[in-house]
Amino acid sequence: MIKSEFKDYSAFNVKIKEASEIEQGIINDSSVRLRTEPSSDSSIILLLEKGDKVSIIRKWNYKESIDGESWYWYEVETSDGKTGWVYGKYLDIENE
Repeated sequence: MIKSEFKDYSAFNVKIKEASEIEQGIINDSSVRLRTEPSSDSSIILLLEKGDKVSIIRKWNYKESIDGESWYWYEVETSDGKTGWVYGKYLDIENE
């Protein structure tokens, strides 16, 4: 149960990940778009390159179909601290 001196937050069932529990991913293609939202229509923040390592923050609840394939979107953080969304097709998740 998580409590603060001001409120009881146990109803939110919050779990904080330890550093060892954070999933890591590797970009598996070149010029992969890091986007502002989990959508192929959203703005591009930057391009990631094959082999770039990212920390996975969370997985979007819905799959998007692009060119006949359906994948989840993942919110990730780059090694230089930028956050955004990557289409799952272009992300190899370690320990999955």
